[in-house]
Amino acid sequence: MEDKREFEEFKKSELVADFARNFDVKKNEANQMIDFMFKKLEKALIDGKTFTQRSFGRFTPIFRERRKAMNVARKTEVDIPSKYAPVLRFSKTLRDKVKDAANERSW
Repeated sequence: MEDKREFEEFKKSELVADFARNFDVKKNEANQMIDFMFKKLEKALIDGKTFTQRSFGRFTPIFRERRKAMNVARKTEVDIPSKYAPVLRFSKTLRDKVKDAANERSW
């Protein structure tokens, strides 16, 4: 059974506007603060560090081993090299909140 629900998109511009309004700063300053936060998070992941926000989740760089895959169009085996990939594991608290909100809505 295919899920055909429509979800609204929460854009960065909305986050910036909310941040500016909540902390009584200009939108430009709020945008710089948010960009700074994401750049620090990006740098931490690049440096191999884990970032945890207890009520939200954990960002972790993980190592993916080299593996073989199949190109079904050409019916050939493809070698996928090993690499590091960023992973976000949401906290149980957030997962439960989303699940409970979804159960209350009539999608």
